[in-house]
Amino acid sequence: MEPTKLRKALPWIGTHLVALAAGMWLFRPDAGASPAANDGGKAQAAATAAAVEEGAAPGAAGASRGRASLPRPAHDGPPAASVHHLAWKALAYDGLDRPERLKASALILKEWIKEDWHAALDTVMKEPPDDYELLVHFEDVFRRDAGEVWSVIESKRYGVTTARLKGRWLGTIRQMEDEQRRKTVEGLPEEARKAIEESMKR
Repeated sequence: MEPTKLRKALPWIGTHLVALAAGMWLFRPDAGASPAANDGGKAQAAATAAAVEEGAAPGAAGASRGRASLPRPAHDGPPAASVHHLAWKALAYDGLDRPERLKASALILKEWIKEDWHAALDTVMKEPPDDYELLVHFEDVFRRDAGEVWSVIESKRYGVTTARLKGRWLGTIRQMEDEQRRKTVEGLPEEARKAIEESMKR
Protein backbone atom coordinates (compact mmCIF):
# COMPACT_ATOMS: atom_id res chain seq x y z
CA MET A 1 0.00 0.00 0.00
CA GLU A 2 1.37 3.46 -0.91
CA PRO A 3 2.25 5.70 2.09
CA THR A 4 -0.30 8.36 1.17
CA LYS A 5 -3.09 5.80 0.81
CA LEU A 6 -2.07 4.18 4.08
CA ARG A 7 -2.31 7.47 6.00
CA LYS A 8 -5.79 8.00 4.64
CA ALA A 9 -6.80 4.43 5.44
CA LEU A 10 -5.51 4.23 9.03
CA PRO A 11 -8.50 5.95 10.70
CA TRP A 12 -10.80 3.62 8.76
CA ILE A 13 -8.75 0.59 9.84
CA GLY A 14 -8.90 1.57 13.52
CA THR A 15 -12.63 2.29 13.74
CA HIS A 16 -13.86 -0.36 11.35
CA LEU A 17 -11.83 -3.19 12.85
CA VAL A 18 -13.41 -2.51 16.23
CA ALA A 19 -16.84 -2.23 14.64
CA LEU A 20 -16.19 -5.46 12.74
CA ALA A 21 -15.23 -7.19 15.99
CA ALA A 22 -18.48 -6.01 17.55
CA GLY A 23 -20.33 -7.47 14.59
CA MET A 24 -18.49 -10.78 14.97
CA TRP A 25 -19.74 -10.95 18.55
CA LEU A 26 -23.19 -9.83 17.50
CA PHE A 27 -23.70 -12.74 15.10
CA ARG A 28 -21.89 -15.45 17.04
CA PRO A 29 -23.95 -18.55 17.99
CA ASP A 30 -25.34 -18.28 21.52
CA ALA A 31 -26.05 -21.81 22.60
CA GLY A 32 -28.56 -21.91 25.41
CA ALA A 33 -29.16 -18.17 25.51
CA SER A 34 -32.74 -17.00 25.73
CA PRO A 35 -34.22 -14.73 23.02
CA ALA A 36 -34.37 -11.88 25.51
CA ALA A 37 -30.70 -12.35 26.40
CA ASN A 38 -29.72 -12.42 22.72
CA ASP A 39 -31.67 -9.22 22.07
CA GLY A 40 -29.83 -7.54 24.92
CA GLY A 41 -26.46 -8.71 23.62
CA LYS A 42 -27.23 -7.48 20.10
CA ALA A 43 -28.28 -4.09 21.43
CA GLN A 44 -25.04 -3.80 23.40
CA ALA A 45 -22.87 -4.82 20.43
CA ALA A 46 -24.71 -2.46 18.11
CA ALA A 47 -24.26 0.40 20.58
CA THR A 48 -20.55 -0.36 20.88
CA ALA A 49 -20.05 -0.41 17.11
CA ALA A 50 -21.99 2.84 16.72
CA ALA A 51 -19.90 4.54 19.40
CA VAL A 52 -16.66 3.54 17.69
CA GLU A 53 -17.91 4.73 14.30
CA GLU A 54 -18.70 8.14 15.86
CA GLY A 55 -15.27 8.39 17.47
CA ALA A 56 -16.48 7.76 21.01
CA ALA A 57 -15.02 5.22 23.39
CA PRO A 58 -16.81 1.85 23.26
CA GLY A 59 -19.41 1.65 26.02
CA ALA A 60 -20.09 5.38 25.88
CA ALA A 61 -22.73 5.30 23.13
CA GLY A 62 -25.65 5.93 25.47
CA ALA A 63 -23.85 8.59 27.48
CA SER A 64 -22.83 10.46 24.30
CA ARG A 65 -26.50 10.85 23.47
CA GLY A 66 -27.37 12.14 26.94
CA ARG A 67 -28.77 8.89 28.32
CA ALA A 68 -27.48 6.02 30.40
CA SER A 69 -25.46 3.28 28.71
CA LEU A 70 -27.31 0.11 27.80
CA PRO A 71 -27.20 -2.58 30.50
CA ARG A 72 -25.01 -5.60 29.91
CA PRO A 73 -26.87 -8.56 28.40
CA ALA A 74 -28.27 -11.27 30.64
CA HIS A 75 -25.78 -13.87 29.34
CA ASP A 76 -22.93 -11.64 30.53
CA GLY A 77 -21.25 -11.00 27.21
CA PRO A 78 -17.71 -9.62 26.86
CA PRO A 79 -16.88 -6.08 28.00
CA ALA A 80 -15.88 -3.33 25.58
CA ALA A 81 -12.20 -4.19 25.97
CA SER A 82 -12.90 -7.63 24.50
CA VAL A 83 -14.12 -5.93 21.35
CA HIS A 84 -10.72 -4.29 21.07
CA HIS A 85 -9.10 -7.68 21.58
CA LEU A 86 -11.10 -9.12 18.69
CA ALA A 87 -10.07 -6.19 16.51
CA TRP A 88 -6.45 -6.78 17.52
CA LYS A 89 -6.66 -10.43 16.54
CA ALA A 90 -8.28 -9.48 13.24
CA LEU A 91 -5.14 -7.53 12.29
CA ALA A 92 -3.24 -10.79 11.99
CA TYR A 93 -5.50 -11.80 9.10
CA ASP A 94 -5.71 -8.42 7.38
CA GLY A 95 -2.67 -8.81 5.10
CA LEU A 96 -0.89 -5.72 6.46
CA ASP A 97 2.88 -5.54 6.47
CA ARG A 98 4.58 -4.85 9.81
CA PRO A 99 4.72 -1.03 9.65
CA GLU A 100 1.07 -0.87 8.61
CA ARG A 101 0.07 -3.36 11.30
CA LEU A 102 1.89 -1.39 14.00
CA LYS A 103 0.15 1.83 12.96
CA ALA A 104 -3.24 0.11 12.99
CA SER A 105 -2.38 -1.47 16.36
CA ALA A 106 -1.60 1.97 17.74
CA LEU A 107 -5.06 3.19 16.76
CA ILE A 108 -6.70 0.27 18.56
CA LEU A 109 -4.50 0.77 21.64
CA LYS A 110 -5.41 4.45 21.86
CA GLU A 111 -9.00 3.56 22.83
CA TRP A 112 -8.28 0.22 24.48
CA ILE A 113 -5.90 1.78 27.01
CA LYS A 114 -8.65 4.19 28.05
CA GLU A 115 -11.01 1.27 28.68
CA ASP A 116 -8.68 -1.29 30.26
CA TRP A 117 -4.94 -0.69 30.13
CA HIS A 118 -4.24 -3.94 31.99
CA ALA A 119 -5.81 -6.05 29.23
CA ALA A 120 -4.14 -3.93 26.55
CA LEU A 121 -0.74 -4.35 28.21
CA ASP A 122 -1.23 -8.10 28.58
CA THR A 123 -1.94 -8.32 24.86
CA VAL A 124 1.06 -6.26 23.79
CA MET A 125 3.39 -8.26 26.05
CA LYS A 126 2.23 -11.47 24.33
CA GLU A 127 3.44 -10.11 21.00
CA PRO A 128 6.95 -10.86 19.65
CA PRO A 129 9.59 -8.72 21.43
CA ASP A 130 10.16 -6.74 18.23
CA ASP A 131 6.66 -5.30 18.71
CA TYR A 132 7.37 -4.03 22.22
CA GLU A 133 7.91 -0.61 20.71
CA LEU A 134 4.14 -0.37 21.13
CA LEU A 135 4.82 0.15 24.83
CA VAL A 136 5.43 3.79 23.97
CA HIS A 137 1.64 4.19 23.91
CA PHE A 138 1.49 3.34 27.63
CA GLU A 139 3.68 6.22 28.78
CA ASP A 140 0.73 8.16 30.20
CA VAL A 141 -0.24 5.05 32.18
CA PHE A 142 3.35 4.64 33.40
CA ARG A 143 3.29 8.19 34.75
CA ARG A 144 -0.27 8.19 36.09
CA ASP A 145 -0.32 4.69 37.60
CA ALA A 146 3.39 4.26 38.33
CA GLY A 147 2.79 2.24 41.49
CA GLU A 148 0.36 -0.14 39.86
CA VAL A 149 2.69 -0.70 36.92
CA TRP A 150 5.52 -1.39 39.33
CA SER A 151 3.38 -4.09 40.97
CA VAL A 152 3.06 -5.77 37.58
CA ILE A 153 6.82 -5.53 37.09
CA GLU A 154 7.63 -6.81 40.57
CA SER A 155 5.35 -9.82 40.08
CA LYS A 156 7.29 -10.73 36.90
CA ARG A 157 3.92 -11.19 35.24
CA TYR A 158 5.47 -11.63 31.80
CA GLY A 159 8.42 -13.79 32.79
CA VAL A 160 11.81 -12.79 31.41
CA THR A 161 10.23 -10.25 29.06
CA THR A 162 9.06 -8.24 32.08
CA ALA A 163 12.52 -6.69 31.92
CA ARG A 164 11.51 -4.95 28.69
CA LEU A 165 8.49 -3.46 30.40
CA LYS A 166 10.64 -2.39 33.36
CA GLY A 167 13.09 -0.68 31.04
CA ARG A 168 10.35 1.26 29.29
CA TRP A 169 8.75 2.20 32.63
CA LEU A 170 12.07 3.43 34.04
CA GLY A 171 12.71 5.42 30.88
CA THR A 172 9.36 7.15 31.26
CA ILE A 173 10.03 7.99 34.92
CA ARG A 174 13.47 9.38 34.03
CA GLN A 175 11.94 11.72 31.46
CA MET A 176 9.56 13.29 33.98
CA GLU A 177 10.08 16.84 35.18
CA ASP A 178 12.07 16.84 38.44
CA GLU A 179 9.15 17.89 40.66
CA GLN A 180 6.72 15.45 39.05
CA ARG A 181 9.24 12.63 39.35
CA ARG A 182 9.90 13.45 43.01
CA LYS A 183 6.20 13.26 43.84
CA THR A 184 5.81 10.02 41.90
CA VAL A 185 8.81 8.37 43.55
CA GLU A 186 7.60 9.30 47.04
CA GLY A 187 4.54 7.09 46.59
CA LEU A 188 6.46 4.04 45.37
CA PRO A 189 7.77 1.02 47.33
CA GLU A 190 11.42 1.01 48.37
CA GLU A 191 12.47 -1.45 45.67
CA ALA A 192 10.95 0.74 42.98
CA ARG A 193 12.71 3.82 44.37
CA LYS A 194 16.03 1.97 44.33
CA ALA A 195 15.48 0.86 40.73
CA ILE A 196 14.76 4.45 39.69
CA GLU A 197 17.79 5.75 41.59
CA GLU A 198 20.06 3.24 39.86
CA SER A 199 18.48 4.09 36.51
CA MET A 200 19.13 7.83 37.02
CA LYS A 201 22.85 7.15 37.49
CA ARG A 202 23.25 5.57 34.06
